Amino acid sequence: MVFWFFMSLMAIGFKDITDCDTKLHVWLAVQCFITTFEQLLQEFRERITSSTYWEDRRTMLNVLKNSSTLLGEALHLGWWIYGQFVYYSPEAYECSDSDSELMDFMSILLLLQTFKVILFGLALLVVALYVCCKYRKDSHARDQSKGIIRSLAAMKYHSLV
Repeated sequence: MVFWFFMSLMAIGFKDITDCDTKLHVWLAVQCFITTFEQLLQEFRERITSSTYWEDRRTMLNVLKNSSTLLGEALHLGWWIYGQFVYYSPEAYECSDSDSELMDFMSILLLLQTFKVILFGLALLVVALYVCCKYRKDSHARDQSKGIIRSLAAMKYHSLV
């Protein structure tokens, strides 16, 4: 958390903000806030996990932990998408000459977020493939059991004749 604070101070600097790079400064400041908020959510998750109050309330504990994780990741994803629009906007290309350090820092953060989005996408793909294969396996087993039941019924009536 301290790292993000110092990096944002270095990127934003203590110079005059022109109209050109106001969006970049705001994006970096909010990115720092979101990262700090995510760190606080992580601390919250760790504290409630070790609390004795939540030992009997496991379902609510899991809901709180999962919803806080989902909230943090949704904030990051939304801000990453907005950052892509800001970074590739025509105004940003005009600003890149005057404030190259800010653009470089923003591109590094966007690249790291891109890797994170790709990683989550691959994880979701693996989970979707697992669920699909499990569903197909269960469906195939169900179809086989119908065939077994039919053959048992046929054998039962065949023995009576």
